[in-house]
Amino acid sequence: MATTEHYMDRLLNGILASGRYIATAVTSIHHIDSGLNIWSFNGKLLYQILKDDLSQFSWRPRTPSILSPKKEEEIAKNLKKYSEKYKEKDKEMPKLLREEAR
Repeated sequence: MATTEHYMDRLLNGILASGRYIATAVTSIHHIDSGLNIWSFNGKLLYQILKDDLSQFSWRPRTPSILSPKKEEEIAKNLKKYSEKYKEKDKEMPKLLREEAR
């Protein structure tokens, strides 16, 4: 764990649903230093975004998965197989595009 500071911070926007990120923000009341910081769960600064007149920040909610829990589990089990399949397709793509351009 780490202790750190976001100068003039007025907002701690909780932890993202995954539990891995924290956002702090300075809103538009403080025009000079408004912006937001994204931190890892252990206090490492990942992103610093300066934005004039920032008035609000909130995490975008995740939409529910269209896959059933059983299908998600099957994909996770076979991820390596799927990765190889799509890597092969990615390798073929430049050739297909060149042929299509003719």
